Amino acid sequence: MVRFWLRSLIFLLIQITGIFYKSPSNFSYWWNFGFISLYFLLSQIITGIILAMFYNANADIVFNIIFDLTNEVYYGWWLRNIHANGASFFFFSSLFTYGA
Repeated sequence: MVRFWLRSLIFLLIQITGIFYKSPSNFSYWWNFGFISLYFLLSQIITGIILAMFYNANADIVFNIIFDLTNEVYYGWWLRNIHANGASFFFFSSLFTYGA
C-alpha cells in the first residue's frame, strides 16, 4: 500500500495538501460557525471602510449620495448589498456560534 502512495503523483499531491493532517478531536460544526462569523465580520469591516469613503453627513444630499453610489460607482450596488446583508448573516452565524 505504501508503494502505491509513493508511485502515484496524484495521491502524493493529495497527501501533501493536508488531507491526512491530524486534527484535534474537539473540532465540531460549531467551529465552522465561528469561522463563518469571522468571515462576515471581516467583510463588514472591508465594505464599511469602502462605503465610508462615499459618506457625507449632510442630510440634504444623502439621497443623492446613495443614488450616485448605487448607479454611478462601479459595483456600488453590490457593496451596499454585501454590507447590508452581511450584517444579518453575521448576527445569524454568531447566534449559533455563541449559543453552543
